[in-house]
Amino acid sequence: MLKFLLSMIIVIMSCSSLLSAPLVSYTKLSDEAKKLGEIEIYNDIPKINGTLDLDEYYISYKVPKNVRAYDCIPIEYTISIPKSDRRIAFEAVAFEDEKRLKKPAFDLAIPGNLNVTFDYLGSVSGDYEPDIYPYLQKDPKEGAIMDFVPIKRDELVKSGVIRAADCVWFKFRLTNTGDTILDPEGFGASMIIPYIMKIDENGKNEWEHAMQPINLFERHLDYIYPGESYDFWTQFDCSKAFGWPGRQLLEGNYVVTIEMGYRYNQTYNYDINVWGSKPFVKAEVPIVVSKEAKNVPVTIENVVLDDIEKMPGYLSSFEEFMTSFDYFDKSEKENKITKTMYLQVAPWTKNITLKLILTDPKKMVSVNIPVNVTEENMKIKYNPDNQMIVNNGGVEEPVILAMALPGMRQNFQLGPDLEDFMTKEAYDMKALGVNVISNTAGGYWYGELGRFPKERIVEPLEIGYRYWYDNLMRKIGLKCLGWSVYPGNNPGAFDVNNAYKGENLEFEKLDKTYANGGVDYFDPNLPKAIAGLVEYTYGRWGDYWYVTKDGKMPIEMEDSWGWMRYDINERYPLTNKINEFFQKWAIDKYEHIEEINKAWNANFSSINEIDIEKIDMLMIENWAKENYRVPDPIFYEWSPAMLDYDVFRTEMRMKFLDNVNKEIQKVLSNGEISVRTEGANLIAKGDEFSNNSDMRHVYYSQRRNAMEYKTLQKADVLHFYNDYTTIAYSREDWRLAHKESKEANVTTMYLAQFNHMRDIFMNSHYGRDYSVHYNLSSDFENKKGMMIHCLQAAYPLWKIAYEEGGCAGIIWADYLCDGFATETQKKEVKLLSENFKKMKK
Repeated sequence: MLKFLLSMIIVIMSCSSLLSAPLVSYTKLSDEAKKLGEIEIYNDIPKINGTLDLDEYYISYKVPKNVRAYDCIPIEYTISIPKSDRRIAFEAVAFEDEKRLKKPAFDLAIPGNLNVTFDYLGSVSGDYEPDIYPYLQKDPKEGAIMDFVPIKRDELVKSGVIRAADCVWFKFRLTNTGDTILDPEGFGASMIIPYIMKIDENGKNEWEHAMQPINLFERHLDYIYPGESYDFWTQFDCSKAFGWPGRQLLEGNYVVTIEMGYRYNQTYNYDINVWGSKPFVKAEVPIVVSKEAKNVPVTIENVVLDDIEKMPGYLSSFEEFMTSFDYFDKSEKENKITKTMYLQVAPWTKNITLKLILTDPKKMVSVNIPVNVTEENMKIKYNPDNQMIVNNGGVEEPVILAMALPGMRQNFQLGPDLEDFMTKEAYDMKALGVNVISNTAGGYWYGELGRFPKERIVEPLEIGYRYWYDNLMRKIGLKCLGWSVYPGNNPGAFDVNNAYKGENLEFEKLDKTYANGGVDYFDPNLPKAIAGLVEYTYGRWGDYWYVTKDGKMPIEMEDSWGWMRYDINERYPLTNKINEFFQKWAIDKYEHIEEINKAWNANFSSINEIDIEKIDMLMIENWAKENYRVPDPIFYEWSPAMLDYDVFRTEMRMKFLDNVNKEIQKVLSNGEISVRTEGANLIAKGDEFSNNSDMRHVYYSQRRNAMEYKTLQKADVLHFYNDYTTIAYSREDWRLAHKESKEANVTTMYLAQFNHMRDIFMNSHYGRDYSVHYNLSSDFENKKGMMIHCLQAAYPLWKIAYEEGGCAGIIWADYLCDGFATETQKKEVKLLSENFKKMKK
């Protein structure tokens, strides 16, 4: 909370210096379109001409009449600016639905007057029913299929006194009372921020911190136009106050608070722009929790928190899918500027909306220009060799993969009617074209085997997991990637294996760790324990596990051995015997210590002086300090010694996966591990010297992630891979990466979060120093990595993935991490499914 308040102070202070802030330009879409020659077709075609004028500011424009879906179309314009202290923006959007607008509206890229009203609709209290819960048994085929949720729920009541219970949900209605379209995705986005406080007799919060939902935010997945309303539920994780399972509310006085936040972009601020938001409305509901509910009137009060100017102040130009704008600072003299802005249109775009926006005071004038969108860009080239195929009643369908999270994010925290919500969600996914689910291998069910019959308790995260995978997958007819363990060294593998097989496999715990913890990766019993877990899992749910066209069964293991994103950059320790293993590896490669010294520019007198355990700990310490500069003269980022260490780590990872595969194939002959990581990692060569920062990211992220390309390719152990992709890779880089993954004999199933790409934008002014992460020499001008939110079109990348032998993939419901399917991606999934059916074979 203190960090957030400091961020707010910084934002307020920075407003006074807005006019002198340096400007940067994010034009990734048009840069690629120009490079590929896609702009030229618009040179000599019919255009619609017109003008916009507002308070002596004039824009004359030209917009192409006929455009191709997903093209970056040129909007030529001349703007006349009088001498003024006002700030100006010229914006173009391709998503507005005229039928839902009563009058012209702002949008969240350049907000107008933001305002919402919250209404309190009531609450539902519920208690777990462990006596009727169908616990998993030691035999995976025993135990009833879970087709109900073991929570007894009260009726919805609207009262100021509610019943204390194992779990309590609160229902609200949000009405957009401002003049700005609220959307859930991209650069400008909004989110609902709930929290609860326990109030003492003096009206102060008894807790050190307010309690929030598991997902932190409640997300709206559709655009909310001015005058429209949206109903939502919220529930709070109070485990820090009340202990396990943490969804309960005990007797006492509380205040439930709901805020509406937006991506504040007037100045660049890491905490707000990247992970948080700036609240603009706050509503409070005082609640008494008692042994019994009473019919007591309840009030809610809405307060506007932020009515300041909201025009972005650090971007001269910005582009994302369906939104672009150019920004002009104050003018000291009259100017006439001629420019071209580029806007990527959607297949469903009916009109281009142009907006001339002024500040001081805020004013806007707009015009809607009808366009005809053609679909020749959407034709998919049939790939007869693509093995990522689902056989649906004799008809082959390319895989459309979606990562669901019914155990963690998509569970009953979204509302008390979990059965209805989950069923609708699964049916909708299937109807749109999703045919395979990614599970992430989350072990929410592990504990059931160890507890029952000794304890009869209900774990909240297990409920949704079991309901989805026991019941809905079969009912709706979806396939699922097989799953194992998360992460690879999770002790839960031993818990399941030992309970299932009646064994007592022991394990060595990793002594030194930062994040994942658990078992030493090179414990000889770990592959066997994982195989036992897979055998149990397959016995329970394997009837709908996905098998490729050529008969292979990818089994997921989320196992990020080092992430490379804006916020997380590290190498995880692997084993307690790291010195022993690495010293032997180095001698095997170089034969003599003299050759090691020559290769590393070192002066070790013996192999025993190489202390990689010390380096691991230095990395952990410096990761925590966020400077990543390991104070060692030999082992520092990207040194020759560190390259050897990363190759070693990759070899060890491949050896570990090979051992796991051999154990799994004793029980599932066609099964093999599919690794899943986070951090926009690609199985591709990348380029350590490139001026293309994304290609540098690919190279340096694979190094930290123990996935060095040449080593991985040589090992030929990993054949399936997916990643939580957050960088808005260009189509050109995306296609190259898929070709290179096939060269390494790896089929990729990338799960991108298209709604909120957190693209790392290299520049000279904003973000964190990236000279270490990307190994930038002194001649690089842009050394700062600025994470910028942007909406990316999914269809073009899905098309490429299929054509190059992979599959279309998406994060569907990671509400906490900004990765979820909005109305935009749902339209694109449906279009992809329809165009797969139209493919000429």
